[in-house]
Amino acid sequence: MKKTTLLYAAIALIGLSTLTSCVRNDYYTVDPPVDNNNNNNTDPYKFNEEFSNDQRGWAFGSSADSTYAFVSGGLMEFINYSVLASNTQVVNTNGNFSGNWLIETRIKSDNDMGVIFGNSGDQYEYGYSFILNNGGYYVVYKEGNANTDITVLKNWTANNAINSTWNDVTIEQKNGYWIFMVNGYEVYQMEARPINGKYCGFIVLPQTQGYADYLTVSW
Repeated sequence: MKKTTLLYAAIALIGLSTLTSCVRNDYYTVDPPVDNNNNNNTDPYKFNEEFSNDQRGWAFGSSADSTYAFVSGGLMEFINYSVLASNTQVVNTNGNFSGNWLIETRIKSDNDMGVIFGNSGDQYEYGYSFILNNGGYYVVYKEGNANTDITVLKNWTANNAINSTWNDVTIEQKNGYWIFMVNGYEVYQMEARPINGKYCGFIVLPQTQGYADYLTVSW
């Protein structure tokens, strides 16, 4: 779990972007990693979490940060009652992020919740985040590390694909680009950045109660 000081409130909202549909190609054919943690499926090229139990240790509680996570009934509930800090929770996917890969999940929140990828599981690399706001906005950050601050890769931008309830989210690396999709529509595309960690999970900004239905990573 990582806590960062809140920089998000200072970022101005930008105008509405257009919806464009995108077709996904499934070809993730690199050598499989040694995977001692991927206990919910047998595919060596896929991490799968359905939140049917908490074998991977998503649940935690931090009264100092006013942040909690629970796994129950096929969902992970992630609550951040703090006023000034975002919080993340990630697990090791043992994935190979050097070639083409795909992250898929389904999330909803009453404020700001997103996906973390490329996290190293320690203070060295916090990875990248793709965050949705329940008012219809998204943002992309490089989360930095213990010694460097957050970098905005795509400022808060409105998109009609984003629902106020559940959203199906995919992040794909293909042909050297990252493609961010919500509910079947491409909302943003950018040149891929270096990834230095195999941990993926979720981030909630302050004053957010969020839920995740599943998380899969294919490579």
